[in-house]
Amino acid sequence: DTSTAPSRVAALRVERARRVLEMVHSRPASARRQLLTLQGRCVPGERAAVLCHWGLGRLAHDAGDIDAALGHFDLAVDGAEASGDTSVLAGVLVSRALSLQAAGQLARALQDLDDAERHAEPDLRGRLHGQRGFVLTVLGAGGLASLHFSMNGDLPFTSGGVLGNFVGHGLAAPFSFTG
Repeated sequence: DTSTAPSRVAALRVERARRVLEMVHSRPASARRQLLTLQGRCVPGERAAVLCHWGLGRLAHDAGDIDAALGHFDLAVDGAEASGDTSVLAGVLVSRALSLQAAGQLARALQDLDDAERHAEPDLRGRLHGQRGFVLTVLGAGGLASLHFSMNGDLPFTSGGVLGNFVGHGLAAPFSFTG
């Protein structure tokens, strides 16, 4: 049946994009090449294109190109919102919040984290609370930051929860008296 061929090809692109997205930190040069190639084969707005922009945004952020990162994250957010893909949307919003923080746009970063929390699945919540704790620390709200690092630590089996256990306990005490 040829009517299922396009959806099968799109599903294969999504699977490929997911695998490459997992390589962003371990093999950034290879991930970048593969994401750019895959992006060229995607239909704008399809899930694979959204994942490509998310990965390219993460790579740009890690390279210190915050403007490029925000451009990719904006495209990923637009695509995820247009398709109603809330699980991907939540992850992209948390990533974009990190770049917004780096750009000094702290209010927007907190708004993205609030928006992400409405859609976040349990495995993302630890990372989300940890990121909110960092933004609040930069804002000088150490007591509130401490709360989020503690909430982060309540999720020990998530990557964010591990961060909360190490970073949160290390930062919670010094920041608890600051407000």
